[in-house]
Amino acid sequence: MDTADGEDMGDGAKRMTPSPTVDHGADGADLISGLPDDVLLRILGQVGDARDVVRTDALSRRWRGLWTRVPALRFDNSRPGFRPGFDDSRFVSFVDDVLALRAQSGDGIELLAISFTTDVERLEGDVELVSMSIRDAQEWIKYAVRHEVKYLIFEFHLDNYQPLRDYYHVVHDDDGPVMSLLLGSPAKLETMHLDILGVKVDLPATAVFASLVELKLESIVVAGRSSDLFARLVSSECCPRLQKLSMSGVELEGVTELLLDSGSLAELWLKFMWMERHERKMSLELRTPSLRLTFVRSPSINIDGDLSSVWRLKLGPFDGDMSDTGIHLLRRCSSIRCLHMSIYFVKGKSYGADIIKGGMSQLSYVTSLKLDIFIEEAHSLGDGLASLFTVFSNLRYLRLDLFSERPKDLICNHQDHWKSQKISLVHLQEVELRGLRGINCELRFLQLVLASATQLQKMFVRFDRHHCLEGTENDFLDMLLGGGTWMGGHISDAGQSYTWRPRR
Repeated sequence: MDTADGEDMGDGAKRMTPSPTVDHGADGADLISGLPDDVLLRILGQVGDARDVVRTDALSRRWRGLWTRVPALRFDNSRPGFRPGFDDSRFVSFVDDVLALRAQSGDGIELLAISFTTDVERLEGDVELVSMSIRDAQEWIKYAVRHEVKYLIFEFHLDNYQPLRDYYHVVHDDDGPVMSLLLGSPAKLETMHLDILGVKVDLPATAVFASLVELKLESIVVAGRSSDLFARLVSSECCPRLQKLSMSGVELEGVTELLLDSGSLAELWLKFMWMERHERKMSLELRTPSLRLTFVRSPSINIDGDLSSVWRLKLGPFDGDMSDTGIHLLRRCSSIRCLHMSIYFVKGKSYGADIIKGGMSQLSYVTSLKLDIFIEEAHSLGDGLASLFTVFSNLRYLRLDLFSERPKDLICNHQDHWKSQKISLVHLQEVELRGLRGINCELRFLQLVLASATQLQKMFVRFDRHHCLEGTENDFLDMLLGGGTWMGGHISDAGQSYTWRPRR
């Protein structure tokens, strides 16, 4: 058997180098080898590279063959020692041989993670070599199903695949290489992550995932001939226990309407669903009575259905069509309590804050608000946010994460146009402010926000260590909030933190 380093494993991997070392106590005793098998197997199950797991076979007689019972195996040809497109056959042989030996132990595998990247340019556009890689990938998926893996993480990337499209004479979207997901009906599979780039996929027509709880799909283009099966894949018929569904960069060829019918689904994450090049939107109807959390960063999708059960909503950056999507969701999710949004301030224009203020009169049902704020100019914080806070009158928790460059001009000689805004946060009990720069206009705006927060019980503040005005922290805090005590926290890579609590 060939190892990842090109060496013959031979009998018990005796000739594999370099060999890992074993920790010894002060008296020279081998402490690790004395642990029970189940403990050693759990330790090996945390190792990130299957090559290192296999190498333990050469440590001593105590370790010989132990790796063949390890509960988790992880393969990745992007790690040092492999070169995608050059060492593909060696990587495939290593994976095949390890899985074959692992199967002989008779012990089930809990987790199987395989990441396989190949490069069409390095394969010189050889269609047969690419087809072989696809077949190898399909066999690994079949292995996972056959051996009742609980957690399957599978990544297949065909880089620089435009030359391959030329070799296939691709003219229409129906052309090009296709990978069939030979998933069968695995009874014990609980988590499945599939990230497939560069080839299209065919979906199974009759598979049932009786135990699947989490499904994550990334970079997948479902071939038009099986796109109509996608609704079944994410339905209660196929996945009766599905609780979390995440889709990022997923394209369904030829589909403009999709029904998501799942009685068990609690979390839905959508990121760049559908491809912008189609210049049209897809309609997604949700029949998900158990849905509690929704994350949407996909402007090319219209979401409808009953969203009354959703109490946590996360929205990606607002801009263009995403604004309409966000406003539509805020209106439909009338039961949300926790809202997490990303807002951008670029060249004096606000993406998110002004749009919500214009589209929503009040969001009084929201009690927890987190904002990721990306500011091109640090002095524009108040101008961008003041109107937004007038929409929220019932907040108990507020968190602001600020991301901006160091202010070019440290002197705030501009007008505060937001001073006339009526902000009422009388129910606010806890605040977190992260990434502060310590400039005066930042202080003045936060004072306005907190002026009505008479029930505040805790505040956490972290200054940005890279862009904060040095030596201003203590004065800033004293002026920001009195009537309590500030305690300094630890200094991390992110910066110095402080916590305020009211005097008792």
